[in-house]
Amino acid sequence: MSETAGKEPAALVLERVVARCGAAMRGGVGLVASVAAVFGLGVPASPGWTAVAVAANTVWVAIFVAVSVTRGLLPWLMAGEVALTCVLCLTQGDLVAAGMLSGGVSWVAGLVTMTIVTTGFAWRPGLAVPVGAAVALCHLAGARMAEAGDGGTVTAGIHVVQILAVAGLMTVLRRAARLADDTLTAATDEQAAAEVLRERRSAQREQNRVWHDTALNVFTAIDQGGLRRGDLRLRNQAAHALVELNLTGRPGEAPAEAKLDARLRVVVELADLTVHTHLVPCAVPWAVAEAFAGAVAEALTNVARYSGVREAGIDMAISDDGEVLVEVVDHGRGFDPGAVPAHRYGLRESIKGRMTSVDGLAEITSRPGRTAVLLSWPASAKARP
Repeated sequence: MSETAGKEPAALVLERVVARCGAAMRGGVGLVASVAAVFGLGVPASPGWTAVAVAANTVWVAIFVAVSVTRGLLPWLMAGEVALTCVLCLTQGDLVAAGMLSGGVSWVAGLVTMTIVTTGFAWRPGLAVPVGAAVALCHLAGARMAEAGDGGTVTAGIHVVQILAVAGLMTVLRRAARLADDTLTAATDEQAAAEVLRERRSAQREQNRVWHDTALNVFTAIDQGGLRRGDLRLRNQAAHALVELNLTGRPGEAPAEAKLDARLRVVVELADLTVHTHLVPCAVPWAVAEAFAGAVAEALTNVARYSGVREAGIDMAISDDGEVLVEVVDHGRGFDPGAVPAHRYGLRESIKGRMTSVDGLAEITSRPGRTAVLLSWPASAKARP
């Protein structure tokens, strides 16, 4: 199982940042300590033991930095850090000159500070504080064994302040990270819920459009006497309505792409009008083709029902920048688009709403003798002839 499994993004970022900070601090102070140990060598420090300690510290610095940068402050890495520092603390009488034993100025005391800081970075206060205290006690014991002038108490006091300060800082940072993760999770959940709601509303609107443009239009035509029992157009329109209703709410079964010109020909065949067409080969996403087809079908239905004429024209083109344009025109009595009641579903949803749902546009202009419904799909979603 991954060491980061189950952790939230902000917590992971915090761990990564403090690990790299710990690597930089421990690496820098460790190398400085090795140099200070060599150049500050004096009685009663032993040159031999100091050389061994410096070599061990230098090798460990390389290991610590490499592991913490690539994998973080792992438990075994921190255990090794604590063990090495404690050994150096207890043997500081053989490693530090007498004048450097007091006041926390020795190179060993500097390493103790880094161990306290990195354990605070790696572990929560419940573990970091007692471990830091244990390291501080080892330093105090080593200073007293080496007969430091102040008995190591001044340095011990400094170490206690460091332990508490690091624990407090990391507590604040971890709480801030947890709050950030909770906020992010809540925002993500809200976004997901809003997306689900949008999808449901979109599906419901499309279902309403399909009902309006298929079954309800067939029933209305029958009621008004436009289609009679046994009429072939009735059978074709009813069959088409059943297909459309069966596909509603099952977009996963639809193809990725459709020939728009072929789809519009099907619409023309089902129309209760004489329709003159000028169509060009064009392939578009399936949803876009369905939006065009549904809007054109509704426009033709409106021509048959309200215009007073029995002919219409469909002109299709693709602009130089790839915009797909389909215009439905009739030369009937016309109407005022602005006077259509808001509750009327045909223009608002079956034409305009449909095109808007696929990032398209529907413009309707009308006057006596000419009504035009111009449907366009923007060039940002390039059609492919």
